[in-house]
Amino acid sequence: MATEVTRYVVAGLATGAGNGTSETDAWDGFESASAGLAAAYGSDLVANDVDVTVICSNPNDVDDVVSGNVQFNFVSDATRGLTFENSNPDQPYVLNTDSSTSDNIVELTNTDGGRVTIGRGFRFERDANGSNRSFLRVNKAGLYLDGCTFKTLNLINSATPFGVRYNTGNVDQGKVSNCVFIGAFDGGIRMQGYRTGYKSYNNTFIGCVKGLYAQFGDVKSRNDVFQNCTNDIVDDNGGSDIDYMLTDGTAVGANSVSSSTLTFTDAANNDYSLAAGDTDAIGAGIGPSADSDVPTTDFAGETRSGAITDLGAYIYVTVSALTIDSTDSTMQRGTNFELVCSGATTAPTTANTTLTSGNDTLTPSSVTGSDPYTLTFAVGDLTKQVDATGYDWTLEITL
Repeated sequence: MATEVTRYVVAGLATGAGNGTSETDAWDGFESASAGLAAAYGSDLVANDVDVTVICSNPNDVDDVVSGNVQFNFVSDATRGLTFENSNPDQPYVLNTDSSTSDNIVELTNTDGGRVTIGRGFRFERDANGSNRSFLRVNKAGLYLDGCTFKTLNLINSATPFGVRYNTGNVDQGKVSNCVFIGAFDGGIRMQGYRTGYKSYNNTFIGCVKGLYAQFGDVKSRNDVFQNCTNDIVDDNGGSDIDYMLTDGTAVGANSVSSSTLTFTDAANNDYSLAAGDTDAIGAGIGPSADSDVPTTDFAGETRSGAITDLGAYIYVTVSALTIDSTDSTMQRGTNFELVCSGATTAPTTANTTLTSGNDTLTPSSVTGSDPYTLTFAVGDLTKQVDATGYDWTLEITL
């Protein structure tokens, strides 16, 4: 069995020795991680018999601005691969490049049969400068990507950016799910390798010239949403399997939805979760019990289940509106904080209620009373000083 290795990145901040070996000795970004992993394992995870997980965090809400084309080039296989996780997916880890850069942000090169996994909570965004440049370029590796955002900020010098670009190789594997692609030019997801087996599940494509682009390989698409795209799907080989899609244009597939314009919760601020009025997308998809490739969580980590589900990267979740009647006047680490609320359509419990602000999430240690309810929270370490400007808290009860 391969040795499990964990390394750490804190965006913009090298901590301690800065060698990535612990949270207190973290690398400051992806470029440092690339150099550190290469120094430790050369280009071969299999020969070193290691399965590597890189835990990333962004507590200070800063971008990891890379010079471009950060390389992670490793021989790997099904059990010895490379995984990137965000320790707090609700605080995105943002990868960006300088506007003068005309290169990919990150490039993953592997061997046939290799594996790279990127979990939810990463955001790739850039001023696209030059042609044929990707946010994430994949050579040979089997990439499994979940819950990430890819956004083109500006087009410079006739740029033709891709979101995820499967470039070469003989790997019949690769799955992108629960991702949001905004403003991609030549493919939110572009299958450029001469292979089959690519999968696109529950992704949302916004304002792309080409959403899904099966240039040489074929793709299986389920539960994808396309809005304001010039071409939702370009299938050069004609061998792709498309169904359960939603578009404001003409859909492909017997179970798909045509001519539907979604509102979303707050599209102006890049929140593409479903709004209450987006009924065409709610309950219109195939669920995980009917298709095992359907992800069992969504972009926000909410659970998907059953034979039917919602279309796009998010499931529709109803959140109860509350009135805060009173609170303690101060919040202090190591003490209890108490508030009283009323008007909830679903009773708050210790399991369904959260108090959040930035990176900090508190759950009640006890709930007493019945409309009004008294909620008690045990306050531990906070990432931000309590008296800092703009330290607002949001109380939510999930139905």
